[in-house]
Amino acid sequence: MVNPFSIEKVVNKLRKFGVEVMKIRQGEALVNDKEIDLEQLDQELHEDGFALVKEKDWKIIDETVNYLGEYLDLMGKQAELPHYLTYLNEKMGINAATLNKFFYSIKNIPIEDYYKILKIERVKEKILENKLPMAKIAYLFHYKDVEALGIEFKKVTGISLNDYQSLVLV
Repeated sequence: MVNPFSIEKVVNKLRKFGVEVMKIRQGEALVNDKEIDLEQLDQELHEDGFALVKEKDWKIIDETVNYLGEYLDLMGKQAELPHYLTYLNEKMGINAATLNKFFYSIKNIPIEDYYKILKIERVKEKILENKLPMAKIAYLFHYKDVEALGIEFKKVTGISLNDYQSLVLV
């Protein structure tokens, strides 16, 4: 999690290199065009637990997130799908272990956990539509049954599936 103190640390590191920070937020800093030693800057940032992420790296992350969304879209339309990591490998040509390590290094969350969060967000959307029984929603998102969905829902959201339904379906 990024807090104002972390942002201030990054700004100070950048200023140390003579870089003018025009805008900064979590995961992104817009800076002037000054030439700097990126390797040295990366080392400095690593000292405080930060990392220099190149634009190309963010493109891979964006592509991963987009393909995960595409995969979740297919879930409701196709009964047979490969495992989501296999799907990502087929689309991106990056093996699961490498992609997971890379994803974690940038987003600071394992890709599996990120996928579960996205999946539960889609489940919440289906619940809010209030058109399908819970067993059908569980089936659409490839859960063994409603109980398995409920267990993952609770792990991800911190609230039980029944409590969530009670809160939103009034």
